[in-house]
Amino acid sequence: MKTVVETHVTCSVTVFNNLDRLVVCVRRRTLLGIAGSLFGTGCLRLTESGTPTQTRTEAATRRQTATRTPTRSPTATRSPTDSPTDSPTDSPTDSPTDSPTDSSTDTPTEEPETAAENRQTATEAFDYPTGVREDTVTRALVLTHQANLAGESFTVETNERFNQRSTAKVEGSRRLLTARNGSFTQYTNGAETFSRSTARSQTLYGYSQRVVYDLERDQLIARRLLMGLVQGGDWEPTGTTTEDGQQYLELEASGVDDQQALLDNNVYYEETASVSTFFGDGLVTEDGVVREMVVTVTFSGDTEDALIEYRTSDVGSTSVSKPSWTGTAKRKAPQFELSVVDDGTYLKLRQTGGQSIDVEFEVDVSGSGTYFDGEHSGSTTGETLYLYRTGERNERGNGVLGISEGSRPSSPPPSDWSGERRVVVYADFELFQDEVTV
Repeated sequence: MKTVVETHVTCSVTVFNNLDRLVVCVRRRTLLGIAGSLFGTGCLRLTESGTPTQTRTEAATRRQTATRTPTRSPTATRSPTDSPTDSPTDSPTDSPTDSPTDSSTDTPTEEPETAAENRQTATEAFDYPTGVREDTVTRALVLTHQANLAGESFTVETNERFNQRSTAKVEGSRRLLTARNGSFTQYTNGAETFSRSTARSQTLYGYSQRVVYDLERDQLIARRLLMGLVQGGDWEPTGTTTEDGQQYLELEASGVDDQQALLDNNVYYEETASVSTFFGDGLVTEDGVVREMVVTVTFSGDTEDALIEYRTSDVGSTSVSKPSWTGTAKRKAPQFELSVVDDGTYLKLRQTGGQSIDVEFEVDVSGSGTYFDGEHSGSTTGETLYLYRTGERNERGNGVLGISEGSRPSSPPPSDWSGERRVVVYADFELFQDEVTV
């Protein structure tokens, strides 16, 4: 009788560059061999049939680390019908009663003969949520996840390319976003938004009597990132696991399924040609809440891998408290007044209160199907900025916005403003926005 030893060896290698980015995670591999000696660490299972059984033995403690996502060879195939050349019918006389003479400690048990049968056994008591099928995962899972969070409090943590970590907490109308590795924070009570950035040499504050776009529920769920990961990767369910008393369906991705979905959802940007490798693990509840997706990708043209993470926690139990600095933000937030002068030749932007902006900032003008952006630096306290059309375009194809401080430029612009125009002042976050009709 043939005995198969199945060993799961889990390796994790972490490399950091000068940006302290996690760049490599090494994918679990399954080693099959004839019984004899067992090398390394892992899980041992003996079968009498000679048919290896695919099992997933990843410990819950390893899931809680940033390097949980392994890397496997892009050339590996995962055909559910793959099986060893030795057929169970080659040894018709083998009987389970013979096992005690072969091993004093292990009792052979009959196992499913294919990976597909094994997945079915592992998940037979677990109903697939909408968006998950036996051999694939679709965008419907993201919509199911979003629907499950509607009306609930929740916490979503993400880590995007370039190690940009964010945490969003939602409790009813109170929402708190901590982004850019902690250097940027926004809070809303459902009627006002308070902002603070410590990313540069000057701490900037913002205040608005509305809920800004970044604090809308869909944005805090990070729906776009999750959609990119789900549609962009070649995912399939592989089994179930239990962590902290909660049962989860396990997902694995072994390659790229849709490059365009990765691009459209900003998993990568146009200056990067494509994603060349995509490997990941995920956990999903039976009702379709994505507990986590941890993905390692390689971008063509890059010499290092990138780790992208998405995690949901504390659904129904997240609480949000008002930050202590909101009073300072309301008092120090820059205030501007926007008007049209010279029959539409210029838009005049004048600071009327709040702290001076002493770092470089952006001014954008949009409307009537056009978009203009410009940059300005220098103290803004009491200053008036004249915004005009230069007739030029930048590398993004947008119009170049002319900004003249204190007075109109010596030469008139080539054309005037017309229609409805929206002006935004931006420095790490939106400091001001208003609209005028020319």
